[in-house]
This record gives sequence, C-alpha cells and structure tokens, in this order.
Amino acid sequence: MLLAAKGFDSAYNMAGGLKAYKGATAAGPVDFGLENFIGDQDFDSAFSMALSMEGSLQKFYLALADDTPARKLREMLLKLASFEEGHIKRLLEKCPECRLQEHEHGSGMLEGGLGYDESYAKAKEQISTPEELLEFAMMLETQAMDLYARMAEKSINKEAQELFLDLSHEEKAHLDFLEREMNKILET
Repeated sequence: MLLAAKGFDSAYNMAGGLKAYKGATAAGPVDFGLENFIGDQDFDSAFSMALSMEGSLQKFYLALADDTPARKLREMLLKLASFEEGHIKRLLEKCPECRLQEHEHGSGMLEGGLGYDESYAKAKEQISTPEELLEFAMMLETQAMDLYARMAEKSINKEAQELFLDLSHEEKAHLDFLEREMNKILET
C-alpha cells in the first residue's frame, strides 16, 4: 500500500512479512530516526525518550480509533493502543520512580522516529481496512524495532543499552502478533 502510493507498480504483500523474506537485505540511511539520539544519554534520558515515543504511538492509535466509523477497524486500533499501554507499563516497572509527564504529553515522535502529524495524515488517507491497518502497524513496529536496536548499539551507557535492547525485543513480539493477525485475514 505504501509503496504503491509512492508510484511502485510492482509491489506485493508477502505472507509472513519481513520476517519471512529470505532475499536481499534492506538498505537506507543508517541514521534515520536517530536525529534526536546522540548516544551518550544516561538511563533517565533514554527512558524518557522511549516512554514519550511509546505514549505518542498509543495516542496515535487512539486518535485514529476516535476518527474511524468502521467497527472492526476501530476495535483493532484500540487493541493496538492497548499494546502500547502494555509497553508503557513495562517501562514504568523498570523505573517506578519515573513520572508519566513525558508520556502524558508525548514528543510528537512515534516509535521508530517517525513524526506524529505526518504519520497521522498518511494513516487517515491510506487506512480503511483491517489489512491496511495491519500493514501500517507492521511498518511502524518494524521501524521501532530497528530504531531501538540501533539506539542500543550506539548507547555508551550500559543501562540505556539494555533498555533499548529490551524494547527492541518487545517490538519483535508485537510484530509476531501483527503477523498472526495478518495471516488470519489473508487465509479468509
């Protein structure tokens, strides 16, 4: 869907998603999404950044759900928002003394380093079915998994590095769920 919108006329949806792909490796700017990350953040700064991105994605899904009249699509958006709430709760378990201030206000940046406003406009324009939503969510979660892994690699603070690795693993689990949901749709 996203590639077709960019003018690619030979784009295919592959069952199993990116994890099933056995061909060439993806390429792109190595620093994409790292604009606000310099690598020397202490744990508190890294934590705040992650909490803000997770909170922004939750708000993104909730806002789309509020604007969506289709019942199935709305239910799926609310389920995705609940996953982000789970990520937020797990983050807060790692740092119980941290406040929700960053999460409550969000940063304007979603998981994966993508801008909220631009992503919301694209989603409103491009998502009208559960399948399109799953494709969009898989793109966001793949970006997030990749960004967190690269943030871990660039971190010089051991606690921050472990935090980002944990988040990257959580995003992989979220992708596994999205893959199962997509396969259910494709099999019907």
